[in-house]
Amino acid sequence: ASSSRSSDIPSDNESELNGNESSSSAESIEASESSSSSSSGTAANINEIEPNDSVDQAQSITPPSVVSGQISSSDDGEIKLSSDTGATVIISDLFKFTVSETSSLNALLQIESDSQENDLDLVLLNSDGSDIIDSSSQTGNADELITKTIAPGTYLVGVGAFSGTASYKLTVNAESSGTGTPTLTLTGPETLILNASGINNKVMLVASATNFSAPSKCLVTTSDVLTVKPRPLSFMLSSSISTKKIKVKVKNAAAMSIIESGESQSVTIDVTCTNGANEQFDLLISPTADSVINERIYSRVIKK
Repeated sequence: ASSSRSSDIPSDNESELNGNESSSSAESIEASESSSSSSSGTAANINEIEPNDSVDQAQSITPPSVVSGQISSSDDGEIKLSSDTGATVIISDLFKFTVSETSSLNALLQIESDSQENDLDLVLLNSDGSDIIDSSSQTGNADELITKTIAPGTYLVGVGAFSGTASYKLTVNAESSGTGTPTLTLTGPETLILNASGINNKVMLVASATNFSAPSKCLVTTSDVLTVKPRPLSFMLSSSISTKKIKVKVKNAAAMSIIESGESQSVTIDVTCTNGANEQFDLLISPTADSVINERIYSRVIKK
């Protein structure tokens, strides 16, 4: 992003660097003219257009698209992500797209820098930017990738600079998963960092149904009943009631055992519906933030 505004991001690893100037008007016109993909499905190569640092100003793209952009940790933005470990990042480049069918999303962020200090993050948000659907936030200048089955609707893909300044390429592709087949998706935090007391450790998952032409009963199971307790254990989904929240609580005794051992533990939550739709979600339960230092897990959206 090339916003003229600046904002301090509270992190020891982040630096104050000057943002680069906005693209010229000629570049903006060129990007605007190529903002949609060709009918043959070939990815359109477009330039990031400023301002795109808020939900209302998110740049519209049509997958498949390859966006060339630039961003700095000093750029401002409407949305800030926060993790349980205290890491934060401002999402200063937002891109909006719509899918009309259940689709397989592939969003790849490639940073064009050899410096480990230039650290970018990628996030998939719902249409108003209030919920994190998925994120990729490895440390250093590693590429970030989000792959997700998404229901019909409008979504936001956001890029944020955790530290440094860099150019990037963002490739967004969404291929239809086919129509008519009932599908189920589970979203939520992929890592739960236990609090020291060992009590009240829980996460919330969201089950989303697509192509449920008739009401279907869904059953929730877990790979380790001694460690976690999901609730509810069953619920109904249909075309009119297409989402359901599932609370997954770590049992107190199991939480203390994980804390004492210092070893992270992974459990799988499985939801299977009577119409054949099925989805699994892997949850990593970690005793300390040190166990997940290779990736920042953003779990909250703070909108300015």
